[in-house]
Amino acid sequence: MEDEPLVLTKEQQKDLKRLHEEFRNNFSHFTPMSWCIEKTGLPRIVGTAVDCIEYLMGCTQALFKLPGNRKRRLSKNIKETRATLAKLT
Repeated sequence: MEDEPLVLTKEQQKDLKRLHEEFRNNFSHFTPMSWCIEKTGLPRIVGTAVDCIEYLMGCTQALFKLPGNRKRRLSKNIKETRATLAKLT
């Protein structure tokens, strides 16, 4: 059986684009500037990324290649991230 493709809503696409372009690119390609990250939308944006990670890493191809320890660590890390995000909202 083939895994279903990941389908994102427009809002999820916007969240991932913002996470990549505004946060990841500016941090990773350090551009000298001051930073002020608004906490309001960040849990939702990171939550969208976690949802995508969980879905994609749960696909047959990814699970097949992960050893048991990594599967457990992935599950634990996703659970801990969701708990932290819940505290921020």
